[in-house]
Amino acid sequence: DELYRLAQAQEIAEGISRRAFESIVSKINNDKFDDDDILITVFNPSKYERNEVINLKIDLPREEYVTEYTIEDLDGRELEMYEYDSSNINMASINAENRPKNVLCERVDVDLLVKDVPSFGYKTFKLKRQKALHSLNKDRQAFANPVSPYNPIGKCPNMLDNGLLCIMVDQNGTIKITDLETGFTYAGLNVFTDTGSSGDMWIHREPVHNQTITSYGCNADISLIRNSCLSATLKI
Repeated sequence: DELYRLAQAQEIAEGISRRAFESIVSKINNDKFDDDDILITVFNPSKYERNEVINLKIDLPREEYVTEYTIEDLDGRELEMYEYDSSNINMASINAENRPKNVLCERVDVDLLVKDVPSFGYKTFKLKRQKALHSLNKDRQAFANPVSPYNPIGKCPNMLDNGLLCIMVDQNGTIKITDLETGFTYAGLNVFTDTGSSGDMWIHREPVHNQTITSYGCNADISLIRNSCLSATLKI
């Protein structure tokens, strides 16, 4: 039953965190913004200032037929962003004083580069959007604000390079990481090993005729599943 207990603990912790964030956000003074504005607040639980690429799911009101959007800091500087995908959802609002209702949204999956988020603090950003009068007028381009040259981190299905680290995945699934500043290489990472045991749940005891099996001889299935100039993910 331990897996179920851990799942319960995780669910309770996430619920408490969400309510705490909602409580903090409700007390932020946003009087200078219009009721129609969409604001994004990013929290930093670390004891040091952070610059980081974060993944966001942003819900755009479907009836607005948003054709283009950007995310800016409060000084009007546009943040670097990359949209991966979008889908239509129903958030189904539940109100204690009224009946449930549909809240139809377009949910966009984006990576966002945020900078200078203070330690044990937060930073608020504003989403600016252009609306169309009708769905027929909605024609949002996947690369509305193209940056040339496009320089993705994933160079090929088994290689990542962000200018600081270069990661190569060999056919057997092992990983080689090269520090491009020092030239030092860490090879043979991500090897799986398994060995025999004739012990019990408290004691590990090797059998008389033991054998160690590794993943060195495997033929790994490697694919590049997310890729942009901000973030990339390899699946092995």
